[in-house]
Amino acid sequence: MHFDNLPELERTENQMRGNRIFPAAFRTAILLAAILLAASCVGGPERAPVPEKVPDSALSPREREIRSMESLSDLLSKGDFTAAESRLRALIAEDPGKNEYRILLSSVLVSAGKVPEARAAAAEAVSAAPADPGALMAVVQVERYSGDDKALRAALDKVLAVDPANAEALAAYGDSWYAGKNYTKAEELYRKSVASDPQNLSGLLGLGRTLLRRDKPADAELVLNQAVQSHPASSQARADRSRVLYRRGKYAESLSDLDEAVRLDPAVAWYRIERGRFRMDMGRLDEARADFDEAIRLDPDYFLPYVYRAGMLEQAGRDEESRADYRRITALYPDYWYAFESIGVTSFRLGDFPAAREGFEKALSYSPGRMEYGILAVISAYRAGQDAEGKALAARYLARVSRETQNLHWLILRLLQDRNDAVSELETKIPAERSLDTRAEMLFYLGQYWMIQGKASLGARYLLLAKDMGREGILEHRLAEKELERISPNP
Repeated sequence: MHFDNLPELERTENQMRGNRIFPAAFRTAILLAAILLAASCVGGPERAPVPEKVPDSALSPREREIRSMESLSDLLSKGDFTAAESRLRALIAEDPGKNEYRILLSSVLVSAGKVPEARAAAAEAVSAAPADPGALMAVVQVERYSGDDKALRAALDKVLAVDPANAEALAAYGDSWYAGKNYTKAEELYRKSVASDPQNLSGLLGLGRTLLRRDKPADAELVLNQAVQSHPASSQARADRSRVLYRRGKYAESLSDLDEAVRLDPAVAWYRIERGRFRMDMGRLDEARADFDEAIRLDPDYFLPYVYRAGMLEQAGRDEESRADYRRITALYPDYWYAFESIGVTSFRLGDFPAAREGFEKALSYSPGRMEYGILAVISAYRAGQDAEGKALAARYLARVSRETQNLHWLILRLLQDRNDAVSELETKIPAERSLDTRAEMLFYLGQYWMIQGKASLGARYLLLAKDMGREGILEHRLAEKELERISPNP
């Protein structure tokens, strides 16, 4: 499994953390509801619960507002955005002068994925109070989730024009620069956010993330210590600090922070993925598998935990289960084409040669320069008894290979096309090949050729030579092991 290719995938992490796992709009909606609930309780004796059986008409205005905010907070906690939206629209109709309801409605609509409706609600809030930073920040929130960076910065400029020290706006501006990979500018904005409000979580987390990106892990640790101290209940602060601690070699502390992040917010799949990766690196494979299983249960439509679990299963020789995960990955995220390679490998190991051919052909379509996929597709077609298709594939791929610069690949494809047992040139050139990986690949292909020709014992000799070269990083090594087991099973 190509774990070495995963850093490329993890460029999606910020989007995942921002839009799926840490939905700021959802947090904002709950926070605003809590603030409104608290505000509705100010100015009177300690509030007693409002009996549910008492009709609204029998309650005072203050009690009705308390009941509404309690109901709204409950709906938001359950993620029932449709009911929350309906309730807020009713509240706005009842009390048009309370702009906080429009701001909250915008957050709820963003959380529900209704960006145009959220933009309209935010515009109404700004129209009602053009200089209100809260209303202007509602517009910022909408544009952040719309993906329009130009509109986002324009909205942020408006906030900062009326409130230059707005810590959330400064942090959001930092996020924009961070997303654009201008880490120097991002650090500048995050520092301004923290200077304005030393406890601002968005600014602290952004600054810590940027310092780590700029290879300043010691500085990042200090900032994230401050985030954890200021917000001990923030699971995100713990998770971010865990990453910094890991970079600094403080593995026990790093794992402890991840454990605490999971405890604080057990429904966040990303924490399980990070802890699973950590445990996998430590060789604690059963625990890692449990984390990936739980991440999949929590978020079955995110591909990354399947990638790790599939790799672990494949390495354990559990090819059928591994292939099922790889197929799920291709359905969720087809651009991760390495999964098609692994479908080819696991299918070949299982003896499902039609599926192996399909997997290798698909992998080649994503990476046309990797002609080993084409050769393996040809071999798989022959092994599946598809002789005409195998010959046609060999001819097609042969036309794409240079005899001068890719001579060994050209020779093996020509051999597979003609099937005339003319192997002398290959047998002469393979030992002279300088790349040990290529030499092992060619020995494997020759072994497969003789298998196709019905000479299993001769094929096994070449497969054993390929395996004994110990080139574990090539996929042919993984195939040779299983082939030899099939040819010479243990008594």
